[in-house]
Amino acid sequence: LRVGDGSAAVILWALEAGTATSTGNHLPWVFVDDLDGHLARAEAAGATIVSPIVQHGFRSYTAADCEGRHWVFAQAPPHLREDAAEDPPA
Repeated sequence: LRVGDGSAAVILWALEAGTATSTGNHLPWVFVDDLDGHLARAEAAGATIVSPIVQHGFRSYTAADCEGRHWVFAQAPPHLREDAAEDPPA
């Protein structure tokens, strides 16, 4: 799935059995090239930030949409980054 200019990836993870919420049973993940910039723009636009940036082997933050669904935004790993396409592996 390409989003916008193709510099993002979206992954839907099914929640474990018994953890479905009123907004569904999937947790969308969106990988972005610049997580800090993305968070700053989201905050400036008035987004509801559920969890600030945390590090768990990857960097991510969680925001809620207008229906209360949580979205995880994560720093894209090097192989997903837009600039990675410019320098293919040797």
